[in-house]
Formats: sequence, structure tokens, C-alpha cells
Amino acid sequence: MRAGRSIRSELVANRENQGSYRQRLRESAFGVYRPLSQESVKAVQKVLDKSKERVGQHFADQDGLNQYTELIIPKDHGVTYVRRDRVLKALKTSAMRNFSLSRVKTDVANYNYRHQETPTVPIDGLDWFGAQGLKLVAKFATAGTEAEALADDSEQIGIFLEEAGGEALDVYEPDHMTLCRFKRSSRGHELDPAQKSEVAEIVQEELIAAKIGALTLEEVVVTGDGYRPMPLELAPIPA
Repeated sequence: MRAGRSIRSELVANRENQGSYRQRLRESAFGVYRPLSQESVKAVQKVLDKSKERVGQHFADQDGLNQYTELIIPKDHGVTYVRRDRVLKALKTSAMRNFSLSRVKTDVANYNYRHQETPTVPIDGLDWFGAQGLKLVAKFATAGTEAEALADDSEQIGIFLEEAGGEALDVYEPDHMTLCRFKRSSRGHELDPAQKSEVAEIVQEELIAAKIGALTLEEVVVTGDGYRPMPLELAPIPA
């Protein structure tokens, strides 16, 4: 043991360093997305709010099954090219030592400037994705110019990341957007295939009633907070 230091003080310092390191990683982590347009967000949220009310009533009529499940509606929607959790994992390795996030942001900004027309992607049905199949998603049509636009996005984003030293990061080609999900029950109840089909049918009916057959996306964003960056808070101008 070094003079002037106790084992306890070294352990405390080590914990503080680890905490600071984890905090820096969380602040550095980011994702790459295309948020749903504000107009589409409002329309989709309205559909999902109606669907949640109908689903709740539907399960209440089935021996009170609404006690065991809860439909979760995200506060915002979009498609994902690079997942933030995967970035956070990669940042803990030496593969990202020379990565330049500022270069990626500059490349994406230039890309948006060159491609100012954002895609409106047709919906090609609903399906259940994710762990235990609890996420209800809108699947995109896999053919057509809009699908090709998303594929082009993925290719370009992959190039930007590689040139910035982030070749370790996975880039996805979006083929769906999550609409809502069911919270897993602490009482062990899970949706069976028939119940999932009933829920999807309710959401589909509301989409048709609202005449939503496609989803319009905004420009590509690089952010660590959900699908879109937090708005800047401007300091008031002194009187």
C-alpha cells in the first residue's frame, strides 16, 4: 500500500472513476434514426389512443384480462438505422477509440441537405416482433422507391460511420416501425396468438378508419435522446 493512502480510499476513488466513466459513455452514446413527421405522429397517436381504449374494454369483457396486460404507446415514433444500446456496448471496446461523432453529424447534415425530400413509406400489414412477440409493428412494403430510399440511407450511414472510425457499429435497413407494445405481466399472463390477432385487428381497423396507409418520415437524425434531439432552450435576453 502506498504511503498516505488507505485501501478504503483507493476503493472509493476507483468506484468514483468507474461511475464517471459510465456517465461519459452514456453521454457519448447515440442512435441514428428517421423520426416520424409531426403530422404523422399526431395521426398515429390518435389511432393508438383509440385502439388502447378499445383493447382495454375488449379485455375487460373477457373476464377482466385487462388487469394483467397494459398497452404501452411510445411518446414518439420513428425508424432505426443504428441502435443506441449497440453503440453504448461498442464504446466500451477499443474498436471505437478513434471514433469521431462530430464527423458523422456533419456527414449526416450534408446528406440531409442533398436529400431534402423525405420518404413516405406504405404500410404492408401489422405483425408482432421483439422478445415474447409483444411489440406490434407496422411492416413496410419491401418494394418501390420509398423502400429503396431507406436502403440507400443505410448504405450511406454505414459509409459515414466507417469513415469516422465506427466500423464496429451495426447499421440496419428499416423494414418496420413499432406502433405500441404490451407490458409483460408480473402475474404471468401472456397474450396468446388469438389475443394478439384480436389486438392487431383493432389497431388495423383504426388505421383504416383514419385513412392511414403510409407513414411520412423526417430527415435523418443523430441523437442520444429518443428519436429526435431535445429542443434547444434559449437563454432569455437580458433587459
